[in-house]
Amino acid sequence: MAILYIYAKAESGVATSTDQLSGTAVSKAGPRGIVRAAFASSLMETTAQLVGRESGLNIIPSGSHPNVTGAVNTYSIGSEQFVYVGNVMPNEALELTVTSSAAVDNVIAVQVE
Repeated sequence: MAILYIYAKAESGVATSTDQLSGTAVSKAGPRGIVRAAFASSLMETTAQLVGRESGLNIIPSGSHPNVTGAVNTYSIGSEQFVYVGNVMPNEALELTVTSSAAVDNVIAVQVE
């Protein structure tokens, strides 16, 4: 069964946020190890990385820019925005890092199976 979580955070300036999935329903991959993600931000300069914590396998490669940009009230994350897909070890802990260069609104959808 797939589990979906929407991470949303506003930054007021330059920041790097790590371990952003801790305590969420998708802090670990599911029993199949399949992870899908969509990344939306109000600034194209924002970057994200989503990896398996033990294996280091990438879902969102380091330095990746959002695949959806625009004002928060225009975000539409549907199935076509889930462009990041990867396999990690079953039930492996996931690590999400987001780096912002200015005030920004970010939304990252993560689905695990």
